[in-house]
Amino acid sequence: FTLLHVGNLKLSHAVSGLVWFVKEVWPEIRNRMPSARFIIAGFKPDKIILDFTADESIEVVSNPIEVESFYRKSHIFVNPVFNGSGVNMKLGAPSRFGLPIVTSTFGARGYDQIAQYLQIADNVEEFAKLVTDLQRDKDLYLFCSHGLQEKIKEYEPYAQANKMIGLSDRKSTRLNS
Repeated sequence: FTLLHVGNLKLSHAVSGLVWFVKEVWPEIRNRMPSARFIIAGFKPDKIILDFTADESIEVVSNPIEVESFYRKSHIFVNPVFNGSGVNMKLGAPSRFGLPIVTSTFGARGYDQIAQYLQIADNVEEFAKLVTDLQRDKDLYLFCSHGLQEKIKEYEPYAQANKMIGLSDRKSTRLNS
């Protein structure tokens, strides 16, 4: 069973979230799921991130040329982020690939439209529990996976373009009436 995190691995909030996850949550997950693996892929990994590979169950992929293959071979996306700024865009890609997501409350900000399909936790025990629940409960896994995939389709460019065309057609119909 493989967990995944993709992102800019030099940003301080990404580094602090991953340090918390690897030092605090990952041992709990491994106690419950001894064969679990964790892939961290991203750009400019900080040295502390590279040092995670001392644990054989953790793989760090520096500056990947592409990330689609990581989404395809993983089962759950984890987003342990507790601060930062800017636009939160990290959850779109795993949603498109149907990866259930375990994130923090902060990491879920701005994603009200898909919140019912996210697993949200802000402490070690709950984060580990939600990951293992997804691994053990096929119905929960499928609910999150399919729900995210379907909901994210509403926000893809072609869906947005169709909405705009529909609005334009309604407007011109009213103008011609």
